[in-house]
Amino acid sequence: MPLHYALTDGLVALVGLLGALWLWRRGLSLGAAGVALFGLAGAIGVTRITSGAIDSLAGIHRFASQVGGLAGLWLITAEIARGHGWRLASPLIIIAAITALAVLVPASLPPLFILGLLAGCALLWFGDGPQQRAPFAALGFALMLPNVLFVRQAPLLTPDLRWHVYHLLVALWLLLIVRQLTARGGVRG
Repeated sequence: MPLHYALTDGLVALVGLLGALWLWRRGLSLGAAGVALFGLAGAIGVTRITSGAIDSLAGIHRFASQVGGLAGLWLITAEIARGHGWRLASPLIIIAAITALAVLVPASLPPLFILGLLAGCALLWFGDGPQQRAPFAALGFALMLPNVLFVRQAPLLTPDLRWHVYHLLVALWLLLIVRQLTARGGVRG
């Protein structure tokens, strides 16, 4: 794995860390935790690549990227729902159950990820009122699906280009999420 792969993984880590801090300071704890999980996957990727522990950290990186990404997505979606005024009785229990299902039944991970993206898009698209509707944010939120389905596996791109475009789009996605959550949620007490 070439060393330059660490650059875009590092960008995901940086955006994830700074975005999580930004959200946390504004009382958006679920969103902060979700964004942080994406950043953690990026940080593990950087460590894996720069340390030369490509094979020994592959499983941890994959787990953080896939299962951590799923949990992060659902945490972000729960924050969007909370921004709509929804009172989720136990979002962490629900997210833990979704994550456990993905670990116990790995084939459930892709549909659960798609469901989380669709839920986030629907919340942003339909909203509860004129101030809550954010169709462009919904389209931005949906950006992750073609990124995962097509860019990551694009046969027309070289492996290096696939890696970098995929990770750049993840970093952009995180940045847009932080912006949207901050614009919608404001400061919570």
